[in-house]
Amino acid sequence: MLRGAKQKYIYFCEDMGENPGIYARTDDGTYFTLFQGIDGRYADDETIGIAISPGGKRLMAGLQDGGIILELTRDDGGTFDLELVW
Repeated sequence: MLRGAKQKYIYFCEDMGENPGIYARTDDGTYFTLFQGIDGRYADDETIGIAISPGGKRLMAGLQDGGIILELTRDDGGTFDLELVW
């Protein structure tokens, strides 16, 4: 799980569900989907791990069964501004 230092987002990936994905939730409970597998494409896989690039502009996670690494960027070119939360 990763938490945005300034934006108050918690980023996380699903574990053991039917729809693998990367999600975010704000302090007020607003929920966002950044990526989600759909039927026929990654639906039966599992999203694992979250990593952030040193500059904060890329968020990465893996799909366990497919052996795929996802790389997400923001449309506005901004950073994810994350720090690791245990």
